[in-house]
Amino acid sequence: MRLPHPPRHHFTPALVSTLAAVLLSCLTLGPHTSLAQDRNRLVAGFRPRVYAITGARLVRAAGREDPKGTLVIRDGVIVDAGPDAKVPPGAVTIDGSGLVAYAGFIDADADDLLVDKPTLPNPPGRPVDFTRYVLAATRPDNRKSLTPQFAAEIALKLDAARLANIRQHGFTSVHVIPDGRIASGTAALVSTAGLPPRESIVTAPTLATFALKPPRGNGYPQTLMGAHAHLRQALLDARRFAQHQKLYTAATAATAATAQSAQIPRPPTDAVLTALNQVLDGRRRAAFRVRTTDDIHRAIAFSAEHKIHPVLLGVDSADQCLDHLQKGGFDLLMSMQFGAEPKIRTAPEKTKLTTALPEPLKVQRDTARRWKTRVEGIGNLYRRGIKLGVGSRGLKNRGELLKEVRRAIEHGWPASAALKALTTEPARILGLSKRLGTLDTGRLGHVVLWTGRFEDAESRVRYVLVDGLLFQYNKSAKPQSPKPPQPPKNTDDSPPPPPLPRSIAGDSTSRPSEIHSDRIKRSLATGGNVLIRNATILTGTGRTLTNHSILVRNGKIVAIGAQLEAEPGTAEIDASGRFVMPGIIDTHSHIKITGGVNEATQSLVPEVRIKDVINTGDVSEFRALAGGVTVARLLHGSANVVGGQDAVVKLKYGQRVSEQVLADAPQGVKFALGENVKFRTTRFPNTRMGVEATLNRAFLEAIDYRRRWQQYRMARESADGKNLLAPRRDLRLE
Repeated sequence: MRLPHPPRHHFTPALVSTLAAVLLSCLTLGPHTSLAQDRNRLVAGFRPRVYAITGARLVRAAGREDPKGTLVIRDGVIVDAGPDAKVPPGAVTIDGSGLVAYAGFIDADADDLLVDKPTLPNPPGRPVDFTRYVLAATRPDNRKSLTPQFAAEIALKLDAARLANIRQHGFTSVHVIPDGRIASGTAALVSTAGLPPRESIVTAPTLATFALKPPRGNGYPQTLMGAHAHLRQALLDARRFAQHQKLYTAATAATAATAQSAQIPRPPTDAVLTALNQVLDGRRRAAFRVRTTDDIHRAIAFSAEHKIHPVLLGVDSADQCLDHLQKGGFDLLMSMQFGAEPKIRTAPEKTKLTTALPEPLKVQRDTARRWKTRVEGIGNLYRRGIKLGVGSRGLKNRGELLKEVRRAIEHGWPASAALKALTTEPARILGLSKRLGTLDTGRLGHVVLWTGRFEDAESRVRYVLVDGLLFQYNKSAKPQSPKPPQPPKNTDDSPPPPPLPRSIAGDSTSRPSEIHSDRIKRSLATGGNVLIRNATILTGTGRTLTNHSILVRNGKIVAIGAQLEAEPGTAEIDASGRFVMPGIIDTHSHIKITGGVNEATQSLVPEVRIKDVINTGDVSEFRALAGGVTVARLLHGSANVVGGQDAVVKLKYGQRVSEQVLADAPQGVKFALGENVKFRTTRFPNTRMGVEATLNRAFLEAIDYRRRWQQYRMARESADGKNLLAPRRDLRLE
């Protein structure tokens, strides 16, 4: 049967022209039309592949701009850029006249795109009943607070509303960093396009994240010094684990002629040690989260111990560690939580009853000064050549982050340096310099068009292009007229601030107070060279020398006499009418210890070290100095049969730990045999007899540990010694 022909439609030339015009208008976007849809409203079927931004000021990178140019993006990649770039046929054209195009900003440190309570790996280990038994060795499978194998990309929360809010502030990618544990896992860089996770992940994993902090929960460890020891032991185990795998693989392929090699036991399967070893051998870059100056110095010292060059996260106190950060060449992903500028409050009127009195004026002024120093510190980092990116962690949203960035610019941070911190620097730190951060050919088409310069608080995001998708915001916003650059606030040429409110006698704000800067001012920097003149010297040997002088050179007493002269430049102190005596040595002290004095979770913890957790800002140190104490032996607490290693320190308030610890002082470990060690029901021992049994067990295991190492060293001398597996290093038994 023959089917009839379908009806034929005849199009007049006028109709064809009209249809063509309609189609072209659908492919061309003016300032008030959009193809943009959020993730939950994307239409199926045709999607534009090519976009062309025309007539915009192209900020290709900090310090490199085209006043008026064209940017062509095909399949999410920039294929042409500049004043001579041509709009290809079929491209969706975006009129950028009067707008400023930047590379999409990178939020370098965030966690709000992670699910609230991700499922963490928790591999079971061998059970140990610590209420009945004492274990001298460290457990090789203790994984408390260690989840380096966790990957942020498997726990993303990419909801449309949150991503839309991020985009409208100019951010096209977010560095999602897990946190909360000693080893929290690896981070991921995620696009804000709103596509499924498999299409949104720009790169993963990026950094392996760590934090030397007291972990939550029961069991070892619970203190800061325990966290140091726990991670230190895990990294040693990771090195041995890699060697074990290597020897076992070789032994599996060995012939009968190499029978000794074939005696290597099968290694365990351990995702934690595998992940840590990627950091140790340089395949994964490590990042340590830090806040205080002591945190910064601890993380740097710990990393150097294990030959790791870390990225530093947070770094709230970076402005106080400029020399150390500059010398080490560390990359920073910085917190920008400055908070509101402190205001000086006066005392309430006496007629008003209140329980909340303002801080003394001196304290308020110091708080304001420290706030200003921190904001200005971002610019000081730039002037020292310290590279950094910035993140929104701890802030409400990315608008708050931009607000803090602009605040830092007002206080002396160059806008060009701020732009680098939002684009090229985080891209470089994450190994993506050739893919993100600039508007150059070959880079991903992460582009944001602003109505003005990003540092201008009145500028608004108009268009965002990311991963081949176009989004529109602030349709009513008009292009800003160029503004002359404003000088930074509070420069040396700025007028002095208005006078602070004057305190009145009896005013609550005039209360006596002492602040950190007061204590620092009381120290005299001598460089180790000082002449103390005309003192009455109590030598400590039974002799008293009147009207004598003491000459100190390079920190050592070199002469005592009635008539001493110093070299030019030596500091001098006139001690006429005063007594000079040897500094007091406090042989049992618990001052200057951060994050817990007792690692009380187990009876034997000699691997923890006080020197890992010295607090250089403890006011107790200053007060001890005022009482004549110059050296202290800082001891672990008495909650353990065998506690941690002590530290002998010179009291040099405000100086770094490396300048306080007496490295050549006799090293000790705290033992406790009294009641404190036996009253805990969650661990053995619970009697005096148990204390003795615990000590015997500890030393017997240590003797056997030493024997195994002696046997290994002797066997290493044999012909096949290089193929032997070394015993596991155990910091507790050592």
